[in-house]
Amino acid sequence: MPRHGVNIGLGTDIFPVELILNKQRGMRSAHLVDGMEAVRSESVFAARLGGRGF
Repeated sequence: MPRHGVNIGLGTDIFPVELILNKQRGMRSAHLVDGMEAVRSESVFAARLGGRGF
């Protein structure tokens, strides 16, 4: 069965502590829904600097 994901970007216009907290909440939600191997911290906390990547 194919797996489909949703790419979500968080803007930097929010307070940095909230940005990290929201990323942690998203990772925990994915773990609850799909199990511990659903998402890795490298994927959640990856960053792209210097422009858009899409």
